[in-house]
Amino acid sequence: MSRKAKSRTPLARSHAVALSAPLALTVVAFLSALGMGFAGDDITFLSRAAGIEHAKWGTQRLLSGPLAWSVQYQAFGMNATPYAGVRLALHLVATSLVYAVGVRLQLSRLAAAFAALYFGVSMVAVTP
Repeated sequence: MSRKAKSRTPLARSHAVALSAPLALTVVAFLSALGMGFAGDDITFLSRAAGIEHAKWGTQRLLSGPLAWSVQYQAFGMNATPYAGVRLALHLVATSLVYAVGVRLQLSRLAAAFAALYFGVSMVAVTP
């Protein structure tokens, strides 16, 4: 292992420790969403993905609209749990990015972790 790689290991470990609590609490906050069914607007997106409803998809949200719903529909069908799992996983990635931005802005690890925690457990940031 190179000298540079050895010097990064403790720093990476300290970031992982700082980020573990916000991520764990975010999972706890939204774990019940895995057992919920589809929301009302999800049915519209599912019917479009299945080809039942022939509404025109907008191009402004290509990734989160037609592409995401079509790929998930092909993979999961009408089972709501995996859809919620994908949303939770993406929310955890976004929560990690909030931490990374905080660190990049030269906040302390604690302050960046609190920012990530606030974003992670906020009901505004994710649709359960």
